[in-house]
Amino acid sequence: MNNFTKLCEKIGSYFGVKTVVGNTDIARHPNTHADLLHKLSKDKHWLVRFNVAQNENTHQYTLHSLHQDKELIVRQAVAQNPNTHQNTLHNLHQDENSYIRLAVAHNENTHPDLLRKLSQDEDLDVRIAVANNPNNHADTLHGLHQDEDPDIRIGVARNTNTSNNTLRKLSMDEDLNVRIAVAHNPEIRPDLFHVDDVPIS
Repeated sequence: MNNFTKLCEKIGSYFGVKTVVGNTDIARHPNTHADLLHKLSKDKHWLVRFNVAQNENTHQYTLHSLHQDKELIVRQAVAQNPNTHQNTLHNLHQDENSYIRLAVAHNENTHPDLLRKLSQDEDLDVRIAVANNPNNHADTLHGLHQDEDPDIRIGVARNTNTSNNTLRKLSMDEDLNVRIAVAHNPEIRPDLFHVDDVPIS
C-alpha cells in the first residue's frame, strides 16, 4: 500500500465521516491503491463509484462487481476501463442500453471475437465504433465494408487492420470521403488502388 493510500485512510479515520467530495477525490487519484478503490466501490454515492470505475488502478474483480451497478454512468465507465476483464466486457456487450455497448465497442482491449458480435449491433454508433477499433480482425472489417452508412465504411477504410483486398474495394467506393480515408491508410499498397481522383496531402 503506497503512502498516499495510507494518508487517505488515516484522514478518513481521524474525521470519522468521509465526505462525498473527499471520497471522490481519492477515487479519481492516480496513486490510490487497488485495495482502497475496492472499498470505495461500495460507496453509496454514484459519483464515488463512477470514479472508481474510471480509475486505471482499479482491479478487475472490483470492476466486475461494478458492472451491474444500477447507475448507467458507472457501468459505462467499467466498459471503457482498459483493465476490465474480457468476461466482464462480454456481459456488458449484452446490456440493453446502447451507450454501454458503445463503450465496449470503443474499448481498445475488447477481444476481436466480441467486436465481431458487436459489428452486427442494431445501433449505428456501436457499429461505427467497431469499425474504428484497432483491435479488430480483418474479416470483421471486411464484413462491415459494404454497410450502407458511409461513416462505417470510412472507419473501415481508416483501420490499419483492414486487409489490402478490402481497401482495394473501398478505393472504388461511391463516397469520396471513403476513398480519401483509403488513401490515408498507412497500410495501403498504392499499386492496388483506384484513387486517381483523391487529393493526397
